[in-house]
Amino acid sequence: MIIRPLVALLAAVVLANSAGVAMAADPVEIPAILPVTGGAAFLGKEFSDTLKLVEDRTNKSGGIGGRPIHFAIQDDQSSPQVTVQLTNAALAKNPALVVNGGPLALCAAAAPLMKSGPVMWCLSPSLRTEAGTYAYGVMASSRDCLIAGMNYFKARGFKRIGVLNGTDATGADADDILAELIKLPEYAGMSYVEYEHYNLADMSVAAQLSRIKAAGAQGLIAYTTGAPIATVLHGVADAGMDIPVFTSNGNMSIAQLDGYKTFAPKDLLFAGYAAFDADPHVDAGVKQKIGLFDSEMKAANLSPDLLHAIPYDPAALIVEAYRRVGPSATSAQLRDAFNSVVGWPGMLGRFDFHAIPNRGLGLKALIVLKWDPAHSSWIGVKT
Repeated sequence: MIIRPLVALLAAVVLANSAGVAMAADPVEIPAILPVTGGAAFLGKEFSDTLKLVEDRTNKSGGIGGRPIHFAIQDDQSSPQVTVQLTNAALAKNPALVVNGGPLALCAAAAPLMKSGPVMWCLSPSLRTEAGTYAYGVMASSRDCLIAGMNYFKARGFKRIGVLNGTDATGADADDILAELIKLPEYAGMSYVEYEHYNLADMSVAAQLSRIKAAGAQGLIAYTTGAPIATVLHGVADAGMDIPVFTSNGNMSIAQLDGYKTFAPKDLLFAGYAAFDADPHVDAGVKQKIGLFDSEMKAANLSPDLLHAIPYDPAALIVEAYRRVGPSATSAQLRDAFNSVVGWPGMLGRFDFHAIPNRGLGLKALIVLKWDPAHSSWIGVKT
């Protein structure tokens, strides 16, 4: 009579322990809505590779409080409409954080759905972030990138700048920034001698570049990402224009740029980071993170470029925030954890969310890089 209750008690304990083990093993799932297919697939593929690397490394080192982390990658097909659909579906599960792979149009479509949380990490530097909100952007902002480009042209003594931007959200954002910058006193004497646009589906920009060339432009800003930039670079070559071309660092993909070797200008410039300079000058903490990034890329048989790097530091910050607060962290707790970060060494530089809210990196992290097609890499340029 005593044995039966004892057996039942032992069985209950075993079941309870089993449930506890299962609960501990449940992953901390983070929706990652990325453009795996469609026009921005060149972003989604490399972002996916990096998130999987960080996920594997985290789980091999104990996960989040003993629970594995999982970036649940979903394909928005490079469509803002699909982004909204997938974001709404993800929000129904009450996540504390969502990763959005951009580009800007996709982050902009999803952002209004998360004004009051969860945290959204947008993998586009073009998203304009505000202190105290739940929206975070990566790297230095597009404004800082365009300042770096303008400063380079200024240092070269160029006063006559041509512009050829796309008509998409990224191009429109660049238009707003450039309109503001040219009015600043530091750029007095500089002007946009010809300002042109093109639809991303256009097969030729010969007419626009003809006008820019005739205006005597000494440098060209073409702030477009992905395959459409090839149309511009083809046009520059066909027009016989031997001037520096400054474009978005969203094009810093080795796979993409290797395809442009036969027609890329000799001075194809980007606002990049010391990690991609052939002779980087960084502090020991940043250098250590660059070494880790390079070794992980090599172990995965990947050629590291900026697109792989874009989610690398944010993913590491996400892991550290969860480890600090716990696997059941709320979006407000994660936001507070990110906002407390000062001097954190990432592979792209030292992050300071007090000085640069909701982003962490600014103009000081940037250097101008030139594409070196002979070695499929970049070189820091000096004036």
